[in-house]
Amino acid sequence: MAKALNGAAFREFRQMDKAEKKPINIRYGIYDKIPGRVAIPVVIQQIVVLSMDLVLPVLLISMVGGSREIAQNFVSVMMIGIGLGTLLQVLHKRVIGSGYFCAEETGFLYYQASALAVQAGGLPLLFGMTTIAGFFQMLLSRIIPRIRFLFPTEVAGLMVVMTGVAGIAPGVSAIFGVDDLKNTIDSSSMVVGLITIMIMVSLSVWGNSSMRQYAILAGIIVGYVLSYVLGIFNLDHIRQLAAAPYIAMPVMTMEWSFDERLLLPFLVAVICSTLKTMGNLATCQKTNNTNWKRIDLKNVGNGVFAEGVGTSMCGILGCMGLNSSSGSVGLSILNGVTSRYLAYFVSSVFVAMAFCPKAAALLAIMPSPVMGAVLLINLGYFIIEGFQIIVSRMLDERKIFVVGLSMVLGLSVDLVPGIYAQFPVQFQSLFKSSLAVVSLTAIFLNLLFRIGIKQKNVIVLAIGTDSTEKAIEFMEANGAAWGARREVIHRASSAIIEFFETASSLELVSEGKVRLEVSFDEYNVAVKIIYNGFLVELPERRPTEEELLNDDNALLRLSGYLMRKYANKITAYIEDENCILQFHFEH
Repeated sequence: MAKALNGAAFREFRQMDKAEKKPINIRYGIYDKIPGRVAIPVVIQQIVVLSMDLVLPVLLISMVGGSREIAQNFVSVMMIGIGLGTLLQVLHKRVIGSGYFCAEETGFLYYQASALAVQAGGLPLLFGMTTIAGFFQMLLSRIIPRIRFLFPTEVAGLMVVMTGVAGIAPGVSAIFGVDDLKNTIDSSSMVVGLITIMIMVSLSVWGNSSMRQYAILAGIIVGYVLSYVLGIFNLDHIRQLAAAPYIAMPVMTMEWSFDERLLLPFLVAVICSTLKTMGNLATCQKTNNTNWKRIDLKNVGNGVFAEGVGTSMCGILGCMGLNSSSGSVGLSILNGVTSRYLAYFVSSVFVAMAFCPKAAALLAIMPSPVMGAVLLINLGYFIIEGFQIIVSRMLDERKIFVVGLSMVLGLSVDLVPGIYAQFPVQFQSLFKSSLAVVSLTAIFLNLLFRIGIKQKNVIVLAIGTDSTEKAIEFMEANGAAWGARREVIHRASSAIIEFFETASSLELVSEGKVRLEVSFDEYNVAVKIIYNGFLVELPERRPTEEELLNDDNALLRLSGYLMRKYANKITAYIEDENCILQFHFEH
């Protein structure tokens, strides 16, 4: 930098550094308006993805022997809940909403707790416990910013990865036509699913920009046609669609009850839902900002609060709780459309569909292999985003064990579920979610492995042939232990190397010993170099070629100029006969 930053200038720099910059793969960023020709196909695809779990309310109604009309009404009310929840999430008003397009969907993570409530006390108990669950999530959201030490970047990235991994099993099962009752592959489903994926991938990879926007929609249409040809989608489905009325008013069931025995299952569901939303919002933050550095937990807390409000509203209106949709976030990345205006379109369409049962019926009869294909395409993007978040930080053995062991234990939930079936009934909901197991394990291991890590470290080096190598090793080791960003540690190391090389060639240090102090607090890396000798001058401009040829001190000024360029802020002064260089690097 041409001049040391201080006061107002330094604050201005920090604001500029934090400013969001739209990535090149995002055509319509968070604040961009979407033209109609783009919005229509994108909204249709989002509606399809968010409607996949609307079968869950139907299953709950079947548990109590409800009629098709009751189930259809339940789905319509759920659509209103999804629309309102998505709208709350995109708001950015004080404590409500993240401001990102992170759509809400039917709460799959609430399904087991909801099933217990329906079986124990019918729909009124489900609605009452869902309302309470939302209030608990609102309370939980307020402490998230205060416990950011529990969620370092690598843990947040791991949560993103596992949010995607958790959707693999249902997606693959849908494509191959298998479920809990049928283990034999359905060849027709497999053909439809694989061809649908091929269409989507082909248009996304080899198509032009317009084709990429329509890739998912084109795959869905082809999937419907193939499903009809192969008998998966038949005349009975068409009759079901024709029988549904065009317009009908949803009936709100204003009955609630409470059972303290169901508090634990619903609280577990809230924790799982919160962890999933944290991962989804971390992805939204990273996707929408090339300058992204770390998860903004205050923003996440506001997003979780909005989800809690939405879930309580669902309980009051008469439906299930809400979860943020990983598939929807992945689809927005795939389409290159993450604009917050998309949330307004999606929210409006869902509320309108609640009054149009025929639209709900059309989504309800979507062939399973088509749904599975859409889900897997989106999750692929999501998982890669998570790994990119993880590797954006340096990792030492501690961090590697946090990520590796947590992932292994989480995957074991899906690979060997029989083991966890032997755990106490009260914890069954927790150990049926690989995301919850991964997140809680990572948080625990992160806390455990923090023991022994110094946030400030010191090394004394002698000016010589190996001083730069030892300084680099010192910085790399501490950067990895702290989980610091590679780019910041590289800049700090470069400034230190510049000093040692100058000190060696120009005999800058009189006693030959240099004390190097480095500290870290997640937002800053501070480096202090203490030595006895000549104070380095930090010029505002680079010495000219003529000065370098004729002025003996020009090389020293050039070194000071280069050190200034590496740091966000640098000062040089003398204290107790020691020369001190202080570097500040924004993290």
